[in-house]
Amino acid sequence: MKRFFILLCMISLVYWSSVPAGEFFDDFNYRSADDPLLDAHGWTVVDGRNAPPAGAVYSRALIRFALAQPGSDNRIMILGARTDGQIENIELSRIENRPVFREGTYAAQLFFDHALRRTLDGNVQTFYLISPFCSGSDSLYSECDAEYLPCDVWSGPESRQGALHFTTWEIFRERPFKEDKVSTLLPMPMPGWHILIIRIAGGRVAYYLDKSTEPSAVHEFSRAGSTVYPESFMHLNFANWLTSTSPDFTWRRESSFKVDWVYHAEDTVLVYSEIMKRVDSLRANSLFYANDLHR
Repeated sequence: MKRFFILLCMISLVYWSSVPAGEFFDDFNYRSADDPLLDAHGWTVVDGRNAPPAGAVYSRALIRFALAQPGSDNRIMILGARTDGQIENIELSRIENRPVFREGTYAAQLFFDHALRRTLDGNVQTFYLISPFCSGSDSLYSECDAEYLPCDVWSGPESRQGALHFTTWEIFRERPFKEDKVSTLLPMPMPGWHILIIRIAGGRVAYYLDKSTEPSAVHEFSRAGSTVYPESFMHLNFANWLTSTSPDFTWRRESSFKVDWVYHAEDTVLVYSEIMKRVDSLRANSLFYANDLHR
């Protein structure tokens, strides 16, 4: 009887360790970038001059919502970026939620667009967490990035393949410039739909791709030896950026980065199968949005 009781306790502990303390889920079932529900659900569509890069033009017109495919009732978010080859005419898009996110598991289903691969543009399609910029204390800065480039201009002019960059920051300061970070490069073309998972727990930030049980990157210390574990609450963001454009092309072109859903389990470590089980359950019950985070 005693052995049975101990086993029961162990099973209970395993079960409760996978039950989220709080959850955030959004299926992006909105009508447009002007849908009042976006604001009610904590989202801000960035519009006008902003950063990064400094002085960039963000357009709310480049964020739209549409059916995933004809005849479907599943809606997705589409973030555009466009250029005519002139730096001053680049337009970007970004949407961000309130800075209430820190430890736990994050997942998003994303579509990486390769439209600008052939023109060799520096197109960055990204899902990331970032703290509000701090003043006077570098130690409060936190950032966790998953950034995909169809043409990896960050790896040098000779690079022509797609690549996924995972980066975790301890410090970023524009003036005077200072950065302290650790990055992992995953060089491989990845057009189409993928699921990215970020787990922030136990002093480490781990990044996973699709169904893999092994992390693509585990970040604990920067190259300078600093601990990169997030120390402050962060915004949850999606963005479609152009960092540069090829001087050989001047016609108008654009990319479309798509997001089907995003999920966060607060203070909880979940694996792929547990995430998908929870997301499927929410969607099956027509819960397009859920938020019971303890903040």
